Amino acid sequence: MKMGEWCSIERNFLIFIVLQVVFMLYVGLCAGGWQPLGGDANLFLSLALSGCIGLVGVSVGIVSLRGKTERLGWVDWKLGCVLLVGIIIYCGLWNFRPEIVREACTYVLLFVLTAFWITGKSGGKWLVKVIAGWAMVMSVYGLAQRCGLFIAQADIFQMKGTFDNPAGLAMFLAISFPYVLEQGRNTWAKWILVLLVVLALVLTESRTGIFAALVATYVCFYPKLPGKWRWLLPLLACLLLAGLYFCKPQSANGRLFVAYITLRLIGENVLTGNGPFGFETGYMLEQARYFSEHPYSMWIGIADNMAQPFNEYLHVLVRWGIVGMLGLLLTAWMLYRRFRLCRIAWKQTAWASLCAWAVCACFSYPCYYPLLWVLLVLALSVICIRVEDKEQIKCSCQPWFVIGWACLALFLSIVQFSREQTRIGLEQRAANGEDTVMLREAYEKLSRTVYFRTHPAFLFNYALYLSESGQYVECLSVLERYDAYRCNYDAQMFRAYMLLYVGEEGAAVKAFKLVSQMLPGRLQPRYEIMTLYERMGRHDVALRCAQEALALPLKVKNSRVLYFQKQFQDYVSIHDVQH
Repeated sequence: MKMGEWCSIERNFLIFIVLQVVFMLYVGLCAGGWQPLGGDANLFLSLALSGCIGLVGVSVGIVSLRGKTERLGWVDWKLGCVLLVGIIIYCGLWNFRPEIVREACTYVLLFVLTAFWITGKSGGKWLVKVIAGWAMVMSVYGLAQRCGLFIAQADIFQMKGTFDNPAGLAMFLAISFPYVLEQGRNTWAKWILVLLVVLALVLTESRTGIFAALVATYVCFYPKLPGKWRWLLPLLACLLLAGLYFCKPQSANGRLFVAYITLRLIGENVLTGNGPFGFETGYMLEQARYFSEHPYSMWIGIADNMAQPFNEYLHVLVRWGIVGMLGLLLTAWMLYRRFRLCRIAWKQTAWASLCAWAVCACFSYPCYYPLLWVLLVLALSVICIRVEDKEQIKCSCQPWFVIGWACLALFLSIVQFSREQTRIGLEQRAANGEDTVMLREAYEKLSRTVYFRTHPAFLFNYALYLSESGQYVECLSVLERYDAYRCNYDAQMFRAYMLLYVGEEGAAVKAFKLVSQMLPGRLQPRYEIMTLYERMGRHDVALRCAQEALALPLKVKNSRVLYFQKQFQDYVSIHDVQH
């Protein structure tokens, strides 16, 4: 099969229409309030991407086998294997999870299929149009939310697109912005699209997204800039970055504090890191150690229960140390060398998008969102294509390789979707108050499987079910397994109450103390400590705990916080009179 026959202008237009319709369908479902897989939109999107890309891969491979040639004009498959190994290592072989292989197969298959498409006639130009179309749809949806449309009452943020907060929407628009700028000639339609995306980006009020879009714009126009502007604009960008700090200083200070605690955590194992769950299991413990050393720190009002370090590079250092960071830098250097081989227009656009992604990784968590992974893989695929004489593209891969890859991604997505549906079904039954032998046996059966034995969400909900059933000792055992993958404020509070229910008051006091050191500004663990010391007859220690709690600055003032504050005040006033 000749490449021109498979990727003609008509077929490119058809692919463009299909991709836009699929994306609009997804946005429409989100706008309609659809809650798949228990409301976990990221998990559903990841599984849907694996299934769809797997189906496309199988279809393309079968069509290619029926063609006249034995090999397809795809990007070098060795690059795909390197990408697969890199994703698996990044996600973590030490604590193997089945979805790691599924996600890796999905992104490698997308890498290969994208390269195959853009090696055809005008494929690169149509890819630019596809991503620009996605940016337009997401901008319109975000602006509609800003106007009060498609917003649920439970939504915390008014403008977030299909993401869980405005940062995700801003990063998507910033990373896709270079493709919007690359829309052919300077027509009125192009500049309306540019203004639409810029307006949506500004209204998200995301400093990271705005700065990333500016960096992407600079990279896009870099070849056309005069010599003096090439170094003057980066200096202005540094001043702008410093100025953005004063837009939301409290938020910026919070991220600086998170970075500082993360660096302390990295210092424990600088060379090889703390493993794939190093941040999730170590950050809150390190924060507790910091506040135990500095009980009256100015950061008490800023500290929070963190699940992300707001910097993907620090995340790599926590997980894999200097070894992992060197691997990342080597990959970046190889990509830059491949980009320098030929700076055609759509490669420059992909490089600008990649730079925007890198900026977002400095100040946020783009790796958390599947859509941003898709944009990353698309940019990598464009950059890694070998171009000779700025026209001819040469590289190949056997169709059977792609068919096998696609079947694996499709099979794993179906299996994982089935298992997640089973898990969510059990959680819904437990939430409805069911307490039957069948439900208990189903939970026990799932907990023994390889997939759920290392599934943090399942383990936490299983522990909740056991606690509601009065099986406190078994609940503590499950929470111990959960601590190997997550160690946060909520789980440790849960553990402290379970220790209290089994009668281990001394261990419960230690657990509540640990929780109070994780987040010193929270009054509930201090109230429990005061109550336990009072019950144990240690009135002086209980009084000191109450006085320390009253001396803390309050981060928020709601009915719950005011209730605990009133309890402390009453206790201090009563015991001060007695003394």
